[in-house]
Amino acid sequence: EDPLLILVPRINLVEQTAREVEAKFGIKVARFYGEAKEDITTPIVVCTYDSLNQFNEQAKALGVEKKLIIADEAHRSLTPEKQRAINEIPGVEYAIAFTATPDFNSEKRVGHSFGDFIYRMDLREGIEEGALAAVRCFVVKTNLDLSSIKRNEDNEISDAELEKQLNIYSRNQAAIKLLEDPKLKGKSTAIFCVSIEHAKAVAKLAEESGLAVGLEHSQMSSQERERVRAAFDKGELQVIV
Repeated sequence: EDPLLILVPRINLVEQTAREVEAKFGIKVARFYGEAKEDITTPIVVCTYDSLNQFNEQAKALGVEKKLIIADEAHRSLTPEKQRAINEIPGVEYAIAFTATPDFNSEKRVGHSFGDFIYRMDLREGIEEGALAAVRCFVVKTNLDLSSIKRNEDNEISDAELEKQLNIYSRNQAAIKLLEDPKLKGKSTAIFCVSIEHAKAVAKLAEESGLAVGLEHSQMSSQERERVRAAFDKGELQVIV
């Protein structure tokens, strides 16, 4: 019954989370992100971490408080800026964090920001419970050396620096060639990239290889992303990047 704010790292997760909550509980859920800022006086709001400062501004202006926050993929909230925004959410009494990466690095840990763990599920348990799909791993080794890459003041590698190292033709081509392996050929495949330009480059190579491919990134509208996701779910696309 208490006002709830759900925080997620990506726009597509706003829509997905809101739809699932609405379907399960039969109540209206407000979306709050770049292109869709709905009424935050709604008891349940789903917001991206990137839009949280704007949410806080509106909440303070309207006198809106959220007693409970749920932070999904909470390791994505561990930057100083995002932690400050979380600490400024009006009225918070309880916070619950979900993550599959509790220790982002030696200095950034979810427990440091959100407190003690109240429940753990390991990978095997998640698969046995049906919460996760079973996995098989194929390791592709490259000659990439990240030891000399520049790091920021938080000792992290920026996406821009990482893209310089990862978004190269030979490495992208190796990823696409992997899909020709008999064990993977014809399998539905999701490829995750470090940036929009990286995703475009990989998608172009996949298309040139004759694969049915869809591209999804943050500069597309939510409607465009939903169309790509729907086509992938229906099997019309083998690859989504």
